[in-house]
Amino acid sequence: MVYPKPSVLVYIQSDAQAMWGRNCPRCEKYFRTNHVVGDTCCPYCAASGADLEFVTKAQYQYIEAFYDAWARAHIGKMNTSLDVEAITDQTPAWHYAEERQEVHFKCATPDCYTETDVLGNGNAYCPRCGRTHARKLFTEFINEILTRIETTKNTISDDQARDQRGKKLPRML
Repeated sequence: MVYPKPSVLVYIQSDAQAMWGRNCPRCEKYFRTNHVVGDTCCPYCAASGADLEFVTKAQYQYIEAFYDAWARAHIGKMNTSLDVEAITDQTPAWHYAEERQEVHFKCATPDCYTETDVLGNGNAYCPRCGRTHARKLFTEFINEILTRIETTKNTISDDQARDQRGKKLPRML
């Protein structure tokens, strides 16, 4: 990707699961993904845009703090360095942490396999290829129901008890 010149390159480190937080510019919902380069699709509303449009507020604050330090050094024509303690939780402007969400999924599209965390039932779009995750969820849901029905048929012989167990099947998402 080519950025406008002049530019200052800022590296934003991933979290321990090699994922980055993202915020949709349209619906403003937060998600985590391992896809951060190129166009991004919001897993909630399917809005798409350039990767930089999905920067979180915390990441933006980090970028601003980094740029401010770079600009002071550049304008003052002096060298600068940061010690490790200056880039820790002790200085919130230099540190941010990603938040794990309720549902983690890996895109099933061949050659994609992007990993994403979202809130809710997991019915989401892949941030990289934009494909929906609904088919996989539906298949898993149906398989769970079929397994429970088969288990009930094999373990409960009383028709009345079997009928009561069947009423406890999960509802569709």
